[in-house]
Amino acid sequence: MGNPGLQALNIASGLTNLGAQIGARGLAGIASRVTGHGDVKMLEGAVGAYGFTTSIMTGLRMASRAFVTGKSAPAFRGSKFDGWQETSHLSSKDWGLEKNVLGIGFETMNLATKMSNRGLLSGDEFIKVLSYETEVSMLAYRTAIAEQASSKFDFNLFKTRMGEIRKDPRSVLVDGKSIHSIGLEQGKLNTLQADLGAFGKMMQAAQTDVPIASPIVKFMIPFVKVLSNAPKLVVRHSLLSAGNRFGKNSVYGPRAGNRTAKDISPSQQMEEVGRMTLGSMIMYMGGTLYANGLMTDAGEPDYGIRRQGTETGAEPPLTLYHVSDEGQRFGVDLSRLQPWGNLLGLGASAWNLSTTNDDAT
Repeated sequence: MGNPGLQALNIASGLTNLGAQIGARGLAGIASRVTGHGDVKMLEGAVGAYGFTTSIMTGLRMASRAFVTGKSAPAFRGSKFDGWQETSHLSSKDWGLEKNVLGIGFETMNLATKMSNRGLLSGDEFIKVLSYETEVSMLAYRTAIAEQASSKFDFNLFKTRMGEIRKDPRSVLVDGKSIHSIGLEQGKLNTLQADLGAFGKMMQAAQTDVPIASPIVKFMIPFVKVLSNAPKLVVRHSLLSAGNRFGKNSVYGPRAGNRTAKDISPSQQMEEVGRMTLGSMIMYMGGTLYANGLMTDAGEPDYGIRRQGTETGAEPPLTLYHVSDEGQRFGVDLSRLQPWGNLLGLGASAWNLSTTNDDAT
């Protein structure tokens, strides 16, 4: 992640996740209004876009601070490379090489790594601030509207109340959690830093707590949080989420025998429906792009076959094409834009399979 292109990709991935946060909430509001289930409002997505645009400068200031100091704001603590700066197994001091050419090389590597880590930290800080303000704005709108449900709507009262909630989101609860804590969770989700499970925590410990071996493990498997959270986002934004009957983010209620139903409110169910709907639309778009020759599918699962295709000039997988007015094609690789590249690729691959009539399929 040291080069500017991949640093920019990290921010682009976060921004697409943030866009999905807004889009999915808009669809959830429609679903809630149509079904009468939950309390998600029709205009929450639009209010989220307002919260996003009004917090850009705050996000830039916080990102600059994180890059200069190397520290995230206390509320946004966390990083894709947790503990990297505290790992010193390759420092010249630990090896007694302070005045040696090899030691200077170690320190140069550490400096380059620190700059890369600060770039990641800064980009993630920017996305977390925007995600937080977006989520707080949407929930403040929902709460302020709901508080006037039993009386005649007063716009001035609504405007004042919404401003109060945005200034002090800790004091207002939604589904048993403060709006402040929900906003922080959304920031972690959009930067692929949501809490890890037992196996993920074990891998992360191996990255920082094992002398000599930790740098090697971190080099081979650098992004444990990303590898854990990106597939979860793919599932939550696709029809695969319909198979989650008992989990934390299930769309099912008590009638489905959901053991965690007490933790799932009708509004949360509608929010998950919004995510499923948005992801399904993205998959459909991937299939449509593939059918019109504007995108390639996920390619062969076997690496050897993919390599042969590359060497013979075959089009690379998960590539989105733009055709200019002069007929020239320009391709953009989407394989690293997670999880949206995967969702588009699933749609393209599904279309490919549906139109392939050979013995293998």
